[in-house]
Amino acid sequence: MPRRLIKRKARANGEGTIYQRLITRKDGSSYTRWEAKLTVAILDGQRKRKTLYGKTQAEVREKLEQLRSRLSSGIGIETPLLKDFAEEWLNEKALRVKQNTLNDYTYETCKFIIPHLGHLKLSDITPKRVQAFQSQLAATHNPKRANRVTSRLAMLMNSAIALELVHRNPCTPISSLRTEATEMVIWNTDEARKFLELAKDSPLYDLYYLIMSTGLRRGEALGLRWKDIQGHFISVRQNLVETGGRISFNTPKTKSSLRTIDIPDDVLAILEPRKKVAKTELVFTTSEDTPYSPRNVLREFEQTQNAVRLKWLEQLEPVAETPELSQLKTKLHEKSVLPHARIHDLRHYYASVLILILKKTPLEVAARLGHTNPS
Repeated sequence: MPRRLIKRKARANGEGTIYQRLITRKDGSSYTRWEAKLTVAILDGQRKRKTLYGKTQAEVREKLEQLRSRLSSGIGIETPLLKDFAEEWLNEKALRVKQNTLNDYTYETCKFIIPHLGHLKLSDITPKRVQAFQSQLAATHNPKRANRVTSRLAMLMNSAIALELVHRNPCTPISSLRTEATEMVIWNTDEARKFLELAKDSPLYDLYYLIMSTGLRRGEALGLRWKDIQGHFISVRQNLVETGGRISFNTPKTKSSLRTIDIPDDVLAILEPRKKVAKTELVFTTSEDTPYSPRNVLREFEQTQNAVRLKWLEQLEPVAETPELSQLKTKLHEKSVLPHARIHDLRHYYASVLILILKKTPLEVAARLGHTNPS
């Protein structure tokens, strides 16, 4: 057994003892650490004491204060490891949130929180640890990801508070990091018209056309059934999601997303050829009559944008060179004309048409897009 020399330093308000201990290893080397002891119960006339450890006196004193607070609030001494509680928390969330939301919770918890903090007891997760965790994520990923994961950890810890496993949330004192807002890419009418003109060879041309004409979300469009189209109206009733490579359907996330919108004749005409050969209830299916993977749709949209830029450049080759034409070619190469867009930006394009061209009010735009808040 290593030889231990105790140098008593202080007694904190008569409740618990804080001291520095010299520890001698078997090889003769030694180191010091701070310890604290606190009587937490008396069983059969015997004191039951809890020992706390830390590198500094301040660290041990903070742990001692936390333990006193836990005992005074009726919370027990022992708390589960974060990784064990996180598993229970995710199982409970599966009963309360939509699949897409659960996917986000699961990814952020299992990818980031558990690998970094899962080995700790809930009671050992301090604001200082959370701040270090947040900073590490910001450095290895980005501030936006760090803020999202910290917010998820705060949710998890709030559940632990509700279950009286801890008495405070260590994420509360931690401020969000400054982030750069994600810039929306909204094509102008000329760019949108050119895209639709040159993208007709894409197997998902009619999907792009539909989203740009109605503002449907990707999952809403991929989950659209023929029975949801009645006359000149589309009823948004289900959403396609992908979890672990498996496709499933559920209702839209909010009540506002459940909506009925009118569609123009040109959209119906675009969909008509697909309807004539349809073998399933879904409007959009692969050549094997299976639902589209959202990831494959993103990949196809990327390829389509690149193909459209090349076709546009090819159209410009026979035209006599002018300064304006040369500038357009350069901008196409640099993607400052027909800039790279996410498929969700097609929905933003539709919103811009509603606001700038059709002069719709924010309330009307929110209703058509399925937003709860017009802002």
